[in-house]
Amino acid sequence: SVPIVDRRGGFIEQLHDGGGWLCETEADFAAAVERLIDPDERVRVRQEGLRIAEAWSLERFARRLLDLFD
Repeated sequence: SVPIVDRRGGFIEQLHDGGGWLCETEADFAAAVERLIDPDERVRVRQEGLRIAEAWSLERFARRLLDLFD
């Protein structure tokens, strides 16, 4: 899935580098949905999202925390 979310709250820092769209207006939301019509754009944004999700995963967090304990 590709997140299309309101810029006013939630985990917006997770979309700072792409992987979805942060929207402020109805026009922003409409434009984001229209961009998903393009299969190449959808694949590109999805791949960005997967890359970003790895950075925020619980597994990665646990590895970093255990490294700090060592």
